[in-house]
Amino acid sequence: MLPQADHWAATEHLVLVHGHTFLLGVLIPVAVMALMYHSLLVGGRELKASPLLLHVRLYLIGAFASICLLVYKGYHYVLAVRAGELDFQIIAESMFGGNELLRGASYAISHILMGSGLSALALSLWFSLENSERISE
Repeated sequence: MLPQADHWAATEHLVLVHGHTFLLGVLIPVAVMALMYHSLLVGGRELKASPLLLHVRLYLIGAFASICLLVYKGYHYVLAVRAGELDFQIIAESMFGGNELLRGASYAISHILMGSGLSALALSLWFSLENSERISE
């Protein structure tokens, strides 16, 4: 039987999937929608559909990739422990077949896509409020 501390360490990454999925898939999109709605209420310009769609797609692709990577990491840990490996450093190093470049690139690309999409949305909202009279009062 696996000690409780090792059990938690083995399942921790898989447990985190639920919270990250809710944050990336629900809370952040709802917050962006609320910001867009309130920017219109205070007199901001309506965002153009084409750039908005691009920013949303960038965010969604990055968020989906990040969640997939988290699921992969969680299952990798759980299956490695079930196979008898209890050295978590070895488990971490064996992800992506031990290819650190692939692991780093995967995480970097997913987070850059997600961050750039969200940043572009925030900048679009900011610039839509430039000439708003209700904000400058």
